[in-house]
Amino acid sequence: MGNFIVAVDPQGQLAYSGLSIEKKGRPAAHVIEALTEQVAPEYLSYLQNQGVSYLFAGEKRLNCTLLLEKLHRLFGINKLMLAGGGIVNGSFLAENLVDELSLVIAPVADGGNGVSSFTQVDFLPSWPPTAFYLKEVQTVVPNVLWVRYTRP
Repeated sequence: MGNFIVAVDPQGQLAYSGLSIEKKGRPAAHVIEALTEQVAPEYLSYLQNQGVSYLFAGEKRLNCTLLLEKLHRLFGINKLMLAGGGIVNGSFLAENLVDELSLVIAPVADGGNGVSSFTQVDFLPSWPPTAFYLKEVQTVVPNVLWVRYTRP
């Protein structure tokens, strides 16, 4: 099994300097672009020149179920961690594809504007409130908790 980063980029706008991304302390991860069919042919040529893998998962809007099916079939990916913003996470939740919620709670107050982990927007199907149930609580370092919830 490889190490991958799946970039959700429905309209084909992200830029790369190669076919993988390296994060400090982690092995290089091969990039897979998740696109819709509205992407310009020039962008596909760009990805091919960079060696970046890509797949189509929807015509005008990302179909997350199709994306997961293709990631499994083409790359052997069985488990995916969502680390997107509220719209990407909300897209997966709207298709009932989120089975675990993981939160790190640290006693820090910054006074900034709140950011939603799951955002409902007009161009996505809406979903009702989704219940999660406590699975595990761990103290990671003093005063910091890792709380995991799962779907029933």
